[in-house]
Amino acid sequence: MSHIVIRNYDTEKYNFAYMLQNLYNVKNLNQVHILDPELCAGEWAAVRFDNEVKTYFHQVFYGKLREPWKEFVDAYNSFVENEIAPLFDEDFVYQTTPSFRVQVPNNKAVSLWHCDSDERHLHPLGEINFIVPMTKAFDTNATWAESAPGKKDFKPMEMEYGQFAQFNGNQCLHGNKINQTGISRVSFDFRIMPMSKYTPELWNLDERANSRSAAGTTPTKFLIGDYYSLYKKVQHV
Repeated sequence: MSHIVIRNYDTEKYNFAYMLQNLYNVKNLNQVHILDPELCAGEWAAVRFDNEVKTYFHQVFYGKLREPWKEFVDAYNSFVENEIAPLFDEDFVYQTTPSFRVQVPNNKAVSLWHCDSDERHLHPLGEINFIVPMTKAFDTNATWAESAPGKKDFKPMEMEYGQFAQFNGNQCLHGNKINQTGISRVSFDFRIMPMSKYTPELWNLDERANSRSAAGTTPTKFLIGDYYSLYKKVQHV
């Protein structure tokens, strides 16, 4: 049984693509790479592990969030409440600031094939991953993942705008191939953890795991109030 589930949602409730089109002043997000053609010249992201969150696109996105970008933050929190919360029967924590990705032609949004709990990423066990594309995700511009830990049956998580993927990125290998589709995939992803799995008092994480940061954000710890925000279902009934 596959651990990857694709679901639909109403884009008019959130309109993420429209916000990103305005942010980058482009008519088609899948052509956003024309704003930084050097990124399409080769596998630049593999040169250094941290470069992939320091592109022009990340600087603009996270810079806008620092203003703060209330429209996007409200839409993101609403998405978690309306689309994610109904999938769970208990309170949960979720990634406060989503991870932003741009998979441009001839390059990779994320250079390393990995699972989030591996020695390089050090996420605690129990997280569940979600990917929300704002453009069509298909073939080599999509994220590829194995369907269950250790199966290595890698397939692209293909989606249209208006769909999102749920998968076990914490323990399943996933990553990007060099994008040979000629168009960009723009997406954000985030992680949630049911409160029954949130046991930081039992975690013995490497110190590196307590200094997570994305472009334009300050280092955070895997704790409520830092990397995670708390969603209490009883308060939203």
